[in-house]
This record gives sequence, C-alpha cells and structure tokens, in this order.
Amino acid sequence: MLGVNQGDPLTDLKVDMTVRDLGEFDQLLQTLDFEANGKKGAAAIPVVLHGGLVFHGTAAGRATDLDVKGHLEGTALEVKLNSEFDTLIDSVVADAEFSYDAGLASPARLSSAAMRC
Repeated sequence: MLGVNQGDPLTDLKVDMTVRDLGEFDQLLQTLDFEANGKKGAAAIPVVLHGGLVFHGTAAGRATDLDVKGHLEGTALEVKLNSEFDTLIDSVVADAEFSYDAGLASPARLSSAAMRC
C-alpha cells in the first residue's frame, strides 16, 4: 500500500478480503474522505452485514479515484434505501467494478428465499 497514502496513480494492489462488519473500515473510509448522502465513512455505505462479504480482485490508481474490480460474494445483507424500502438479501454473487467517477458496474446474481421489502 505504499503508493496509496501518497496518492500515486501507479498504485496496483491485489485484494483478498473477508468482511463481517463494515464498521471495521470506518477509519480508512474517513481518511479517504468517503462521503455519500451527507454521511461520512462507513455510515455512508447503505449496507448492513448480518452475514459477510468475500471479495477477490484488484484496486488501482490514486486513493481519491481508486478503481476496484473483482469477484464479490455476500450473504445476509440488508440494503438501506430508506426506512420503507429497506431490503434483505440472502445472497449476492457479482463480478463488479467500482470507481468514484463511474460508480458501480455489476452484473449480479441475487438469491433470496426471503427477500423482503
């Protein structure tokens, strides 16, 4: 991660990550000034994990415009759109790409025996 903290555009990281609590990444997200919908850090991510996420992929470029690509698998996710549209998802499998400029691009497969709104 030597290049990330300096903003090196040549940063090229291999990422293998298992997450059970997005709050663990709050300090990192705060440092990177991650913000959405008037919230900062982990609070800006509209997902609550009741299970977990596994990601295998890459992260390249400056920290302020990181391009993240890879394979994502998650179980027991709660997507917080707003109180009346919150959705529970049993599982998700996706090959996804995210960058601050382009947003999220992902053809995902969602599976839910009990998907509730």
